[in-house]
Amino acid sequence: MTRRALAALGAVVLAATLAGCAATGAEQGASTDALRQESITLQDGRTVQCVVYSAPYKGGLSCDWVGAR
Repeated sequence: MTRRALAALGAVVLAATLAGCAATGAEQGASTDALRQESITLQDGRTVQCVVYSAPYKGGLSCDWVGAR
């Protein structure tokens, strides 16, 4: 795939991931400990920076695919 196609795919995935999210601040048990940053090394040797949200019974992953090096 070309870089442009990968960037478009990443944008679609990010938009789908964020669809329906609302920052209400009313989540029970939410804390800053639930967020962490990770560097993920892909099989082709590139590194992607990601933010991981993990809490009991929910979670998510957001990565900077455009900035993968």
